[in-house]
Amino acid sequence: MATDTPMQLGMIGLGRMGANLTRRLMRDGHPCVAYDVNADAVKGLTAEGATGATTLAEFVNALAKPRNIWIMVPAGVVDATGDENREVRIAAAAGLATLRGGGAAVSALIADPDPLVRAAALAALAELGCGNDDFAAVEKALQATAWQVREGAARALSGAPGDLAGPAISGLSEALGDAHLDVRKAAVLSLTRWAGEPAARDALGVALKDTDADVRAYARRALDSE
Repeated sequence: MATDTPMQLGMIGLGRMGANLTRRLMRDGHPCVAYDVNADAVKGLTAEGATGATTLAEFVNALAKPRNIWIMVPAGVVDATGDENREVRIAAAAGLATLRGGGAAVSALIADPDPLVRAAALAALAELGCGNDDFAAVEKALQATAWQVREGAARALSGAPGDLAGPAISGLSEALGDAHLDVRKAAVLSLTRWAGEPAARDALGVALKDTDADVRAYARRALDSE
């Protein structure tokens, strides 16, 4: 019998148990959002009335706050960080950042052999926090060959704790001179967090002279916010 108080629920993991629970919830009148790394499993439940999600970020965005999430896989999304497929590992890093969990698994991905996975893991630290244990790796990543990794590192520094403000600002100031525009954009946006610090304001002043209009606009907005 359908409930008089339907509640939207999200299900991660559509194996036998997860899929059957989703079906039961929908029969009882609860709208469900479904995600699994197996696209066919998602399609099957979508055909039965669920809202299907092809990525963890899409899954979270489809859920209204406060999000009610059931994880029906052996170790949750964390398991996906060890998947052999690069795209799955990237999605796992992004999903853990959105879910605000799995910091240890994300930290491990910073050393992933694939630069795009490393970039996704670094960017996730902006949401999860870039603590002392990760900071040295983030600083090193600012010098990486792949611009995506450098961009991720610049984004990660926005999540650095207050006691690392000095080195974070220093690294971001250097990133403002990066040859790649996306790295400079990430750096100036991360500096926004530190806009009240004199060193950050000096760096933002330099960014006002950048050749790109967006970088200049971000810098002006940050300076005007203080």
